[in-house]
Amino acid sequence: MNSSISQQLDAWVNDHLDLYNYAVQIGDTYWQQQIADSLANKDAYAKSLNDQAVQRQLWSEFDLINRRMLELFDAMRTQAPDETQLEKFRQTMQELKRRRLAIVKQIKSVH
Repeated sequence: MNSSISQQLDAWVNDHLDLYNYAVQIGDTYWQQQIADSLANKDAYAKSLNDQAVQRQLWSEFDLINRRMLELFDAMRTQAPDETQLEKFRQTMQELKRRRLAIVKQIKSVH
């Protein structure tokens, strides 16, 4: 878990503890129980934060690959490459497609 996620989780716990203390002060036992139940699910919340961060990173990589592929298409269109250069472009494009497919599989596996 990175420090940003840890900070978000700490803030979430602190906020819930503050709410719990307030619920105690006003004598709202039902609200106290709801907050306690929520705090009991802290690990699920932490996993959710982590999954969201992983998703953002994977989408960022996906976008970077797409930009690189567009650059290659543009280079193939504007540079009139010879056959050797064209083959290098194709190989690079195939590798980018493989990487992009692997990222899509990772995105689908993160829930």
